[in-house]
Amino acid sequence: MTPGLAAWRRWTDLPLLILAIGSLPVLALELIRDDLVAMDQVFLDVMNLVVLVAFGIDYVVELALAGNRRSFVRHEWTSALIVITQ
Repeated sequence: MTPGLAAWRRWTDLPLLILAIGSLPVLALELIRDDLVAMDQVFLDVMNLVVLVAFGIDYVVELALAGNRRSFVRHEWTSALIVITQ
């Protein structure tokens, strides 16, 4: 792990964890999305977009800071899976 990647993770791991846990109730609301009013559906869309952008940026920055990108992709496949499934 490069020093830049280590520093990035020190700054972003906790906020991303909070975002991930905080978005769980929003994901649960997707189950009743059709029953929600239009404004609540827009809120769900915005929250999903925020989570996608946050984790997408994190993955791209970590990939850029990784010393061995091929190894990074192989070992951090769960991060890519989170971004793709979002």
